[in-house]
Amino acid sequence: KFKRIGNSYEIFEECILDIKTWMDFAEKKGFSEIVLQGHSLGCSKVVYYFVKTLDKRISKLVLASPSDMVGLFESPSDHKNLLSLSKKMLLEGKGDEFLPKLIWGWYSLSAKTYLDFSERDNPIDIFNTYDKNKESVLAKIKIPVLAFLGEKDDAAILPIKEALAVIKKKAKNAPRFDTEVIEGAPHSYFGHEQEVADLIINWVKK
Repeated sequence: KFKRIGNSYEIFEECILDIKTWMDFAEKKGFSEIVLQGHSLGCSKVVYYFVKTLDKRISKLVLASPSDMVGLFESPSDHKNLLSLSKKMLLEGKGDEFLPKLIWGWYSLSAKTYLDFSERDNPIDIFNTYDKNKESVLAKIKIPVLAFLGEKDDAAILPIKEALAVIKKKAKNAPRFDTEVIEGAPHSYFGHEQEVADLIINWVKK
């Protein structure tokens, strides 16, 4: 069983503070070439951190289930209503209050977080796979990248291989961008942990 806590009041851009803290911690422990890895929403965060800071301590990026986050918010039929309600609540000074409906059936989000996460062209809108030809900050990546999705990943807006191809195309300046599909794996990679670990370790060693 899982109990979802945290992130209800999250502002995406503040991830820079979190990641920088851990980067500094790793450096103090003696690490100089750091591979930064994210999963799902975490993929957007590690890319955002890198392109905003160009932190030279990062040698590679690993993206496990990079997801079109705004696309995921746009998918439910009530998105426009929730977006309108969130804007109204923010104007009324109620941005920290929860929306009356769970997002995707299990997320409690405040109005300000919903706005921050669900609008196109916001900082979180990094893996826009709906608009295949739209420029992305992914073009600013100039270090090697590994991106993979599970074959049964329900966080991909497009078919798995197509989604990875769109993302790779947008990261056009990466000196190396490798993609993989983990056969039979869901978004969580439950039951495929060793396979994923081996993939990452072997790729990093290349």
